[in-house]
Amino acid sequence: TLVRPSFKEKSLAQIVDPIVGQTFIGNIDLRQTYITNIDLRWEYFFNTGEMVSISGFSKLFKDPIEIVAFLDDAPDNITPRNVDNAQVFGVEFEFKKNFAFIADGLKGLSIGTNLSYIYSQVNMTDVEYESRLEFARATETVDRNRRMQGQSPYIINAYINYADNDKGMEANISYNVQGERLAFVGVARNPDVFEQPFHDLALKVGKSFGTDNRWKLTASAGNILNQNRVLLYKSHGGAEENFQFRRPGPKFSLGVNLAL
Repeated sequence: TLVRPSFKEKSLAQIVDPIVGQTFIGNIDLRQTYITNIDLRWEYFFNTGEMVSISGFSKLFKDPIEIVAFLDDAPDNITPRNVDNAQVFGVEFEFKKNFAFIADGLKGLSIGTNLSYIYSQVNMTDVEYESRLEFARATETVDRNRRMQGQSPYIINAYINYADNDKGMEANISYNVQGERLAFVGVARNPDVFEQPFHDLALKVGKSFGTDNRWKLTASAGNILNQNRVLLYKSHGGAEENFQFRRPGPKFSLGVNLAL
């Protein structure tokens, strides 16, 4: 497969985000990314909508695009850039099961989860490697490889669903978290920036009513755990410092739909 850069990435545009005070600078010299995918999957199906699977995968990247700091004296400016090669290897477990096997009264209740563990590695360019060597601390060892920008080491998704078509009721509670990931690759004296895990717990409830259940009332809540969006500077032997800190707060919504 291949990934082409977006219009914003492969351009001379300079786009300012006033919320976080960051400027995105396009790169007209970007090359498209070629990916060799290898997947192996075992799966077993129970009743309708029930299954379990285990899979392994690898992705070999040529000229992957990463988001990096633009200049060492402008850490709030970021730009896309090609690196030579990257590799991603991972395993995934998926499970979906209905509770009808316990009692018929629980047939509307089901659970599911998706768990992934991923290892990523980027072969740094000579420019990046020499820059890291130049600004390395006294006890720091600099390798030719590092983790891939934007790739989390693990991903966890889980949910519980309830549905009763006779009563027009449905509910869903879901949880998602991704492990700490490299958000922006540092340059020169500027350290790498890492996005911290965001534990997202959400709830949605719906009730259909009226003639032929054409009306539907829904209520939802997001970020129930009141998590913050945090990006940190991290370097060898150095103190962690805030790069970005956002407090989105919980989100609530109420809606009414009419099917015509």
